[in-house]
Amino acid sequence: MNPINSIFDGVLKSNKYSITKQRKLIFDKISELAPVSLFDLINSLKEIDRSTIYRTIDLFIKLRLIKKIDIGFKYNIELSELFSKHHHHFYCSKCHQIIDFDEPSGLEELIYNLANKYNFKSSEHSLEINGLCSNCQQV
Repeated sequence: MNPINSIFDGVLKSNKYSITKQRKLIFDKISELAPVSLFDLINSLKEIDRSTIYRTIDLFIKLRLIKKIDIGFKYNIELSELFSKHHHHFYCSKCHQIIDFDEPSGLEELIYNLANKYNFKSSEHSLEINGLCSNCQQV
C-alpha cells in the first residue's frame, strides 16, 4: 500500500471515521492537484455532491490531513505535514500560481523569539508571500 494512503487510512481509523469511497476519491484528488482551490477541486470531482466535498474538507482539516493556504479571503488546500515536510508559499497575484519554498534557516528561532517577546505561545505558523512570479514580471 502507498505510504500516503496508509497514513490517510490510519488517521481516519484512529479517529473512528470510516474510509468511504467519496473520502478516498477526494483525498486522492487533493494529493494529485495540491495546492488546489475548492473551485477546482469541486470541478474535478463531478461525481461527488458539492456538500459532501465541503463536509469532507472540513473533516480533513479537523483531522489535520490537509491544511489551508490562505490567499486573501479565499484559500487553497494541500496535504498537511503528515505527508510532506514543513514549507511556505509564494503566491502570484496575477496568474494565481502557488510556489512552495522550504523554511529558511533561522526562521523558526525568529518566530520563537517574537512569540516570547509578546508573551505568546506559538503552536504553528505559515508564511504566504504575495507578489508576481517571474513569468508575470515579464509582461
